[in-house]
Amino acid sequence: MPLTNEELGDYIASLERLLQGNPAGQTAALTGYVHKLDAFASSGDNEAIEKTLQLFGTAVGGRSM
Repeated sequence: MPLTNEELGDYIASLERLLQGNPAGQTAALTGYVHKLDAFASSGDNEAIEKTLQLFGTAVGGRSM
């Protein structure tokens, strides 16, 4: 079942906080988000998947400069 708007907002905020800092040494936390992506795929929650991948992409792109 897809996340509610409030749940999605909370989820995105927690991921943003993690990625704004230095995620080095945060392997367990990042792995948790990968597992959440699997759960979102199983439930068909495409919005959560899209937002997660956008944040990961932004974080990686911002660090490569």
